[in-house]
Amino acid sequence: MNFLSTFSASVIAAVVAAFIVSYLNSRLMLRITEKQIESQERISGQRVELDRESAFAEDDRLDRFFIAKKIEKAHIILSSLSSFHSQTSWYIHSESKLDSSDWDKKWLNELNKYNDLRMIIGLYFNNLDEICNALIGKANCFWMAQRQYMISENQNNEASKKHYSNEVVKLSIEIGRQVAILQNGLTAHTQKLGLPCHCD
Repeated sequence: MNFLSTFSASVIAAVVAAFIVSYLNSRLMLRITEKQIESQERISGQRVELDRESAFAEDDRLDRFFIAKKIEKAHIILSSLSSFHSQTSWYIHSESKLDSSDWDKKWLNELNKYNDLRMIIGLYFNNLDEICNALIGKANCFWMAQRQYMISENQNNEASKKHYSNEVVKLSIEIGRQVAILQNGLTAHTQKLGLPCHCD
């Protein structure tokens, strides 16, 4: 009887011990699994964050590239307009004996460039909007003064020719000054974006 009692107690103890070991192992495995899941989630979260940062960096790079192209286009337009309204160009147009209707056609071509410039400045660099509008106003005055000069020349009106030639020269100088202000303003935007400037 004592033997059976002792044997039963040993079996029960072994079973209990096995249960405890099994329970502890299962708890340990559960904890290990939880840690692995936490680690994987953390790594996954870090990857998502890195992907997001990479996407933001790529978007920023594309935005900067887009703005840089707008600045480049505006510079090209301004350089072209500056040449068109220069005193050298005025002299060439005057000597070519254009009539006022031919001059109007030339001006309409330039007007398309001014419309493009106004759109770029208005949409992306509106701090330069005021000087851009002032430039366009002076350009319109230049067109009219040059037109009146051509009409005066065809009429052999020397007094009128002299008056409008002086006006054209003054407007040419003012347009050149305003073009330089706009180009400098665009260059400042280039520097703010940390972009290399090839505008000189």
